[in-house]
Amino acid sequence: MEGARLHPTRQASGGTSKDGGVGVNQGIQPTMASISSSHNDVPSSDDCSDEDEDEDDAGSEECHGSDRDCETRTLYPQRGYYRPPSECGTTYTSYCERAFSDRGSSTRSLWARDLDYREINGRSYCRNYHMPNDETEQLRLTIQHQVILHAFDGELTLAPIDNPSNVLDVGTGTGEWAIRFAELYPDCEVVGTDISAIQESRGVPMNVFFEIEDAEEWDRPTEHYDLVHVRMLEGSFRDWCSVYENIYDSLKPGGWVQISDMDGKEGSYQFFSSFPPDAPIFRIMKDLFDGAEKAGRPRGIDHLDPDRFRKVGFVDVQFIEKHFPMAIHEDMVGKLWLMAWLDGLEAYALRTLTEEGGWDPDVALRDLRETARELANRAQNEETCKTMTLTMRVIVARKPVAAAESPASSKSSS
Repeated sequence: MEGARLHPTRQASGGTSKDGGVGVNQGIQPTMASISSSHNDVPSSDDCSDEDEDEDDAGSEECHGSDRDCETRTLYPQRGYYRPPSECGTTYTSYCERAFSDRGSSTRSLWARDLDYREINGRSYCRNYHMPNDETEQLRLTIQHQVILHAFDGELTLAPIDNPSNVLDVGTGTGEWAIRFAELYPDCEVVGTDISAIQESRGVPMNVFFEIEDAEEWDRPTEHYDLVHVRMLEGSFRDWCSVYENIYDSLKPGGWVQISDMDGKEGSYQFFSSFPPDAPIFRIMKDLFDGAEKAGRPRGIDHLDPDRFRKVGFVDVQFIEKHFPMAIHEDMVGKLWLMAWLDGLEAYALRTLTEEGGWDPDVALRDLRETARELANRAQNEETCKTMTLTMRVIVARKPVAAAESPASSKSSS
C-alpha cells in the first residue's frame, strides 16, 4: 500500500491545502538560495538575529520598567491531570507586548533538570540523544518537514480522524507538525513533547502546547488523545514495544496512532550503491549501525512491524510506504531533500561514531563531509541519482472502541 490516504484531503477556504502543503513552493523557496557540491550555501538563521535581538531588548526594557505592568507567568499549562511539584520548575517572564496577544507565546513546560544540553564536537546535544539540537539541525528539521508534507500531498496524518479534541506529537522537534495541526483544528488542543526546548514560541496558535518530556519516561494521561503522532525517531528508544503500550493506554477508545520513519539502515546501502566500494560511507554505515546496537538503540525500521501493533491490541493496522527520490532535476522538493541530506549525514552519525564507534572526531568530520560533497556531485548526475531513493514506512493503527474488537478477543472467540 503505497502513498495511500485514509481520508480525503482537507482544503482551506482559499482552495489550497490549509496544513501548509503549498509551503514547498511559497514559504520555503527563499531558503533555497542555491544548490552546489557544498552545503555551506544554505542561509543561516543568524542573518535575521540582530533585528530579533533589538526587538527582544526593547521588550525586556519595557517589562523591567514596572513589575506590575508585566506580570510573571508560568509557562506550564493547567493540563487537567496531576503533575507533582518540583524545585527545578522554572518560571519565566514574558514580554509585555506579547502578554495579551491573541497569538502570543505557546505554553510550554520548562524544567531546568531536563534541559541537559551538551556541547560535543562543535554540535549541541541534549542528554544522550544521538541527534543534535542546534540551529543547523533546526533548519534541517524545518526543510525535512516540508519535504515529507509534499510527499504526502499536504496531509499531516493518514488517520481518518474527525473533529479531534486532543492530539499528542511525540518527539515534536521544532514543532512544525504540531503547529500546522493546531492551525488546521483550532478547537483541538495539540501537545508536542520533546527533550529539547527548540520549538517556535512566537506567533503560534494558542491551542498548541510544548512540553519537555522524554517519551521513555512516559507521563501522559490515560484514554485522553484522539491521535498520537510519532515521526522520524528511528534509533531513539531501547524498547519500542513499551512505547507502543504507553501510546495505547493514552489513546481514547477508537483513537489512532501514526508512526513513520525512514529506512535509514537497509535503505542506506541501496541509497549509496553508486558510490565506489572504497568510499568512506560504507565504513561509516557499518560502524554507525554497530555503535547504535552497542548503545541499545538500533537504527532501521524493524520497529514498524504491523504485528507488533496487533500484539499490543491495535486494530485496523495499515502499512504504507512512500519513496523519496533525490530528484533535484525535477522540482524544488528534490533540492530541499538534498539540502536535508547534506546536513543530515553529520547530524545522523557524528555522535554515535565518536562515542560508540571510537572514531576520532576530526576523522569522522572529514569523512562525513567528504561523503556529503560526493553525495552532492552524484545527486546532480541524472544517472547516478536514480539509485538515490529512500523509503519511508508509515504505520497507522486504531485502538479498539470495545474489548470485543481487540485482536486478542477475536482469537479467543474463534
